[in-house]
Amino acid sequence: SVKYSFKDNKTFTATLDVEEKECEPPGCEKEHPGLPACQTRIINMSHPSCEPPFEYV
Repeated sequence: SVKYSFKDNKTFTATLDVEEKECEPPGCEKEHPGLPACQTRIINMSHPSCEPPFEYV
């Protein structure tokens, strides 16, 4: 989930609920400050429990 906060400088801060999840691109942050209105930012999140089991021989 994402929580948006509107700041006094007329920008938004998006706070991501990414506890125990992997975030891509590597090094992505849980908090994204300074977002203008109507901006799109793509962040992929995953969790090991969602990935199919693979076995490499």
